[in-house]
Amino acid sequence: SAMEAQDVIDEALLSEAALGYSFAEPLCVVNPYGNVPLCALLIFDTAEETTVSMTVKGHDPADDVSAVFPAAVRHILPVIGLYANEDNIVELSLPDGSMTTVVIQTEDINNDALLKGDVTVPYASAYDASKLMFVSIGNTQCIAAYDMKGDLRYYAEFRAKRTTPFRQLSNGHYLVASDNTAEATEAFGGIMEVDLCGRIYHLYKLPGGFHHGIIEMPNGNFLIASSQDDVAVLMDTIVEIDRKTGDIVWTLDQSDIMDSTDGSGTLYKETDWSHTNGVDYDEATDTVLMSCRALDAVVAVNHDTKEIVWILGNPQGWTSIDPGLFFTPAEGQEDFEWNYAQHNASFIDSTHVIMFDNGTNRYKTVTPEDQRNTEKYSRAVLYAIDTETMTIKQEWSYGKDRGLEWYSSHFCGVDYYVDDGVYWI
Repeated sequence: SAMEAQDVIDEALLSEAALGYSFAEPLCVVNPYGNVPLCALLIFDTAEETTVSMTVKGHDPADDVSAVFPAAVRHILPVIGLYANEDNIVELSLPDGSMTTVVIQTEDINNDALLKGDVTVPYASAYDASKLMFVSIGNTQCIAAYDMKGDLRYYAEFRAKRTTPFRQLSNGHYLVASDNTAEATEAFGGIMEVDLCGRIYHLYKLPGGFHHGIIEMPNGNFLIASSQDDVAVLMDTIVEIDRKTGDIVWTLDQSDIMDSTDGSGTLYKETDWSHTNGVDYDEATDTVLMSCRALDAVVAVNHDTKEIVWILGNPQGWTSIDPGLFFTPAEGQEDFEWNYAQHNASFIDSTHVIMFDNGTNRYKTVTPEDQRNTEKYSRAVLYAIDTETMTIKQEWSYGKDRGLEWYSSHFCGVDYYVDDGVYWI
């Protein structure tokens, strides 16, 4: 198994580290776990416990990637930010002024589409060039990261059908797809917690697999959009996995709270009637958020009672849900539009929901033909909701004016970094 193979690698690395490499001549191991060609480990000892500063040199000083590692005597340091097929220069320094330089030769990445991203930075002064942009490449097994010039600086390839989900955890590790146990479907078999060098810390299996909705909850557990255990119906189940044991401790079957023939989205399929492609959780209100793409709706459920508390979306075509659970647009909003076939809906706080509104079709199946919006455009959109008055405001959106140039019928996402006041789409 992957874990057994990794145990052998770990044992070999620790045995080698025990030989006592020096700060002046560290041991360098490129791609130790075999799935991240653009990473390395540097291993050495220092006489005293000390922090270590590292800089991976960029083609320009602005493209340097730096980190400071915690105090230790034995140092096993990950190196991230390497270029493909180059002699990379890595500088190490200690607080006492000691310095050493390591040259790390990386292998070639034979993928021209990946090697160079097209990056434009109109307002360079507002952009932190010291950080890399990580991208999960849909329908592939790879995760890539680019610098401000669009040069590939990180590349990982995991054994899975896809790596659509790629989520950073509070401990700095990441969740990625693991081996697929539901090959013929869009449901993946499980997830694994890895670090940037590709070392696996935990493997989690799901009977119904999962699509690409997954978050880390405040209690450390994972909330995941999954499918029926027999995978006969896809993406209509939400599960919570215990972080430590891997056990499923909470399950929501959406057909228990919604009629699977209701809602009349144009993407409806009997075996994929909800197509939940995103989940989130708001601790303040104990609310689970579900992005139900095939319903053109974001459905909020109380985690404790499993009852619907509200639905964000066009109320047309719903017959079995209490109309009072839908929002009504507040007055005076000429630009207001509902979301259609959305992805990646999430809370910014208890009263703000952000999402990527794909707009695959911008009408419901019950919409009369002469009233259908047949324009093709996608947008990121931020809604403010008032659950007392059940009114909704569209506070911000981006993308509509760009039309077909920016249209994406599926995938995509949006996030808002509150501290920086920055949207990433």
